[in-house]
Amino acid sequence: AATARVTGGDFTNHSATRGGDMYCHGEHPEVVDCSFSGSSASDEGGSLYLDATAPALVDCAFTATSADNYGGAVSIWYGAPDFTFCQFAGCSSGFLGGAIDWRGASGSMDDCLFLDCEAVSGSAILCASASPQITWCTIIGGVQGTAVRCHNYSAPTIHHVTIASAPGGFYVDSNSTPAISNTVVAFSTVAGAFYCDGMSTPDITQCISYG
Repeated sequence: AATARVTGGDFTNHSATRGGDMYCHGEHPEVVDCSFSGSSASDEGGSLYLDATAPALVDCAFTATSADNYGGAVSIWYGAPDFTFCQFAGCSSGFLGGAIDWRGASGSMDDCLFLDCEAVSGSAILCASASPQITWCTIIGGVQGTAVRCHNYSAPTIHHVTIASAPGGFYVDSNSTPAISNTVVAFSTVAGAFYCDGMSTPDITQCISYG
């Protein structure tokens, strides 16, 4: 089957219950060099709602997108999306996953940037029963909530990530087992670098925390 490809699109100020700009179910589009700004969802996925899908998103920018509950920019359910060279700035959710809400899914995120995103927990990324690979990403700033939350049997692989001037680093709970390596957490503004509870057993290797 042919793969849909969206290139150079500009999506602005749209709204929906889920996926203010785009709702993908069972399809695997390529989304390249697109801009998403100001869109919102009354439930989850302020810009994108990805359900049982494995899209490739490359060089996309999400700016000031929001959701009332989960995934201010993107909400992912049971798929394997790949994000490369994407930027998330000023994205917010009313509850979890200020930029990304990753649930029951795998996939990857490489060389992505998060700036000043906001949520009650997981101001940049929430993983819930999810196991993505997150590498060479940078998270700067944020309002409320640790930068990355690993929840409910999540087992992401997090490698060469830098978190700076965020409310906190990692919140690991509910039997989650993330593997975190070669990662820096600096100048947290509210909480510490790592907080673990709920019988979780993270594997933390060659990480640095200061400030």
